[in-house]
Amino acid sequence: MPDEKPLVSVVVPVYNQEQYLDRSIPALLNQELEDIQIVAVDDGSTDDSPEILEKYSDLDPRVTVVHKGNGGLVSATITGIESACGDFIAFVDPDDTVGYDYLSTLIAAMDNGVDVVSAGYFYSEGQVLTAFPLRNQTTYQDEKLDFLRKYYIISPDSAGMSDLCAIPRWNKLYRKECVERILPRFRRCTDITLGEDSIFTYLCLSAAKSVRCLDLVNSYYYTVGNAHHSMMSNSSADSHVAQAKKAFVRLRDFLREDGMPESSAYALLYREIQSLLIRLCDDEAKTFYSAYKKVRKDRDYVQALSLMNKLSSTSKDRLRIGVERYSLRGKLYRYIYGGGKQQLRSCARSCKDILQFFKDCRSSGLARAKKRQWFRKTRNNAFTDLNQQLPKLEHQIHPMLQKYRGQTTNIVSETIPQKVFVLWWDGFENAPEIVKSCRKSLQTGFPNVKIIELTKNNFRDFTDIDERIIDGLSNEKISMQTFSDILRFNVLKNNGGAWVDATLFFAEPSNLLSNLAQKPFESLAFSTSNKFLQYKGEYCNWSGFFISSRKNSVLTQAMDYVFQSYYLKYGGYPIYFFIDALFMLCKLEGIDNSAISKIQNVPGNMFELVSLLNLKGHEEYLRRKPAVPQKLYWGYQSNESCADSTYRMIVEGN
Repeated sequence: MPDEKPLVSVVVPVYNQEQYLDRSIPALLNQELEDIQIVAVDDGSTDDSPEILEKYSDLDPRVTVVHKGNGGLVSATITGIESACGDFIAFVDPDDTVGYDYLSTLIAAMDNGVDVVSAGYFYSEGQVLTAFPLRNQTTYQDEKLDFLRKYYIISPDSAGMSDLCAIPRWNKLYRKECVERILPRFRRCTDITLGEDSIFTYLCLSAAKSVRCLDLVNSYYYTVGNAHHSMMSNSSADSHVAQAKKAFVRLRDFLREDGMPESSAYALLYREIQSLLIRLCDDEAKTFYSAYKKVRKDRDYVQALSLMNKLSSTSKDRLRIGVERYSLRGKLYRYIYGGGKQQLRSCARSCKDILQFFKDCRSSGLARAKKRQWFRKTRNNAFTDLNQQLPKLEHQIHPMLQKYRGQTTNIVSETIPQKVFVLWWDGFENAPEIVKSCRKSLQTGFPNVKIIELTKNNFRDFTDIDERIIDGLSNEKISMQTFSDILRFNVLKNNGGAWVDATLFFAEPSNLLSNLAQKPFESLAFSTSNKFLQYKGEYCNWSGFFISSRKNSVLTQAMDYVFQSYYLKYGGYPIYFFIDALFMLCKLEGIDNSAISKIQNVPGNMFELVSLLNLKGHEEYLRRKPAVPQKLYWGYQSNESCADSTYRMIVEGN
C-alpha cells in the first residue's frame, strides 16, 4: 500500500471464489477513481483464491490481501474494516462486478455531514439484467432518518422489498467513522450466516446522522446465485430456518436497545423464510412440506405474516399472504410459488398463442397459421430445445463440416472490407423509431465505414442463397429470424465486413473490423453471457448478432454451407437457436484454426441500457457510455409520461 492515505477503501470478503476474482478485482483496479485501496480478505479459502489475490497484490500496490482462518462473512467484513486505511469504505462481493464509475458516482454525492450514500443497482439472473432504482433522490436526517430506519427492509406502503435505500452493504459508500462506531455491536453477529446485510445496514443507519439516497442506478452488477435450483436436505432446511431465527433475534435485540419498532426484525424473518420456501417449491416437495409444517406454527413467523398482511396494499397481496399462512399443508403455496406459477404463466402464454392463431387463420389461412404457431413454440422453448437437441444436431451436422476440417483462412490474401451490413426487411424508412435511432448510432460505432442497408428489395445483390431457401421464407417454412441468420453468413462469405443487428445501439466506436488484422473472424464474448451455452466442456463465447469476417473466411463458408445444406436435406430447422448450436459445433470441431475460441472477451453487459430506458435519465448515464454495444428491442414502447427518460436522453438524443 502506498504511503499516502487512500480516499476510499473497498472491502472484498473472499471465500473460495476463484472463478470470479479475475473479473471482479480488475473491475475495481480499473475504477475512474484511482485513489483507492482494495482490501481483499481471504477467509480461509481452500481453493486457488489466495494465490489469485496475491497475484493482484504483486501487480498493483493498491491491493492489500489479508489472510485469516475461516470465520464467516461477518468476521471477514470486520477484518476488512479494521484493515481499511481510507476516509470512506465501500464493499464489493467477489462474485459481482462493477462499472468504472461505480465509486466516483458515490464519492461525488458524499458531502460534508453525510455518513452514508446509497444508490440503485443492477441484478443479473441468468441472461436477464434488471435495474433496481431507489425511490427518491433525497437526504434523510432527524425524523426522516427515523422513518428510513423503520422501513429500510420492507416498503412503507406495500409488502414488497423497500426501495428507499435498499438492504445490501455493497450499494453504498460509508464514512469510515460511521462504520467504526458500529463495530462493537456488529461483533455480536459473528455467528450470523443469514441476514448479515440487513443487520449491518440497520446498524449503520442507526449510527448515521445523515443518509443520502440517489435515484440513479449505479454500475454495480449483483449476480443472483443459483441456489434456487440446488438440492437441499431436511437438515440444511432446518439449519436455514434456525439461522433466520437467530438473525431475527439479533436484529430485534438491537431495535429494542434503540427503542425502535420491531417491524424490521419481523420483515427480515419473513424474507429469509420465504426465500427458503420458494427455493424448495419446485423440486424438493418432501423437504418443502417438512419445513413448511414447522414454520407455519412458529409464533414469530406467524406474527411476521400478520405484519406483511397489514402492509399489503392490494387484495392480491393480502390473498398471497393469507395463502402463506393458512394453505393446507402448503399445497396451495407450492402451486402459487412453485411449479403452479410456471403452469399459470404457460397457460397464459398458450391462451395468447391461441388468440394469435385464430387471428393468423383469418388473415393468412390455416396452413400459414400453423407454421407461425410452430415458430412461436420454438421461440418460447428456445433454451430447452437448444440443450436437448444438441446431441442429435451434432450427429446430423458432423458430416457436413467434414470438408472444412483442417482448412485455414489465408489472412494475407483476403482483405478486410470496410463495410457494415444492417438489415431491416421492410426498409428503414418503415422501421420503428428505436430502430432508426440504432441505425443512426452506427455512425458512432463505425465512423468512416460504408454502411449498407439490406432490405427485401436488395439483399440478392449481395448474396447467392439457394432459391429454395428463399422460397422457404416466402412459404413460411423458415422464420424471418432464422433467415436473417442464414443471410448474415452468406453476406459475409461473399463480401466480408461486419454484420450488425438493427437493434444494436452504439455509444462508442467499435473495434470489430480492426480486430480482423490478425484474425479471419471476430465477435464479442461478453463477460455476462459467457456461459449462455455449455456442451462437452466448452462454453459460449460469441454474439451472433455482432460479427465480422474476412471475405471467404473458412468459418463463414462452413456456417453458410451447413445452414443451407441442413435445410435442403431436412426441410427445416428444428430449434430457434440453430445458429448457436452451429457455432458450438464449429468450436468443438476447431473450424478455421479454432477461430471461435479466439474471439475477444469484453467486460460489460449488453443489456444494461434496455433495463434503464423508461427510468429517469441521469448525466451519469451519459458519462458511462457503455463500451459494448447495447442490445435493444424493436417493439419497445417509450414512457410518454417521463419527458426526461433515459430513452429520450440517450437513444433519441444520439
